[in-house]
Amino acid sequence: MRYTPGMVSTVHPAPLTAADYGSAVQFLRQSLRAHIHIDWQEFEEWLPSPAFYSRALWQGNQMVAFAGATLHRSPDAGSAAWLRFIAPGGLLIERPLLDRIWVALRDDLTQAESERVALLINEPWVGDLGRRWGFQPLNHVTTLRLDTLTPGASLIPPPGVTIRLLRDADLPAVVRVDNRAFSPIWQYDLPTLQSAREHPGAFFVMEVHGAIVAYMICTLHGSSGHLARLAVMPQLQGRGLGGLMLAEMARYFSQTGVLTVTLNTQSDNVASLHLYRRRGFHEIGFSVPVWELLL
Repeated sequence: MRYTPGMVSTVHPAPLTAADYGSAVQFLRQSLRAHIHIDWQEFEEWLPSPAFYSRALWQGNQMVAFAGATLHRSPDAGSAAWLRFIAPGGLLIERPLLDRIWVALRDDLTQAESERVALLINEPWVGDLGRRWGFQPLNHVTTLRLDTLTPGASLIPPPGVTIRLLRDADLPAVVRVDNRAFSPIWQYDLPTLQSAREHPGAFFVMEVHGAIVAYMICTLHGSSGHLARLAVMPQLQGRGLGGLMLAEMARYFSQTGVLTVTLNTQSDNVASLHLYRRRGFHEIGFSVPVWELLL
């Protein structure tokens, strides 16, 4: 039932239908306050995805509040969701209504067998809602930067190790590497990796004796570069493969004229932080809290 004056006590947040997509896009764009965490896929791309879950409140035919989450199903480690979109409209003072949206969406994710929901706290009001809804601090996404990129000495991969650009047929193997290397909250699925491939830059894979064991995504942003993703099979970590990939990153970016490179990683990813610092990256003092709710 959609929200109409005089029926506030019986309102029930409704999932979006295909006919609602245009209203949702317009509402999110025009909202004075909107939490938007798109990662690789834009809001419009997420809307028809079976991994997208949403609830909205309406006043007649007018959307007045909205929330949306995405669910990743891991074959090895359960399922996890991100609460990516919150557009409270004018309902911040009518928190019971906004709470109903969240409760309905949370129940949808629970029924879909999500074990946890993560939330990026990019603004204070998002933290207020997260605290109200029971989210707890998990870690931070911290940004590192390499101020002056130099190719350095060329690293020659050992026998049997090859670094090359991604091919279409590689994507299922890349998904397997990703899902082994990261916990469910941070994992990418096939559609996400396909979207990542469309961004300007380069997508590399590493083969060891013909099997893909690592991958790396480098993106271009004007005169700057960004190391968007680096994943190595857990059983092969600590053997210098990550360093070989970073050498390939330096070679690629230096050929494109990039001097400054950034990356994001989790504040509790000690091994990755150690690798990046050894390669000249340093924290720039910017980090975003990540909170989590166990379902």
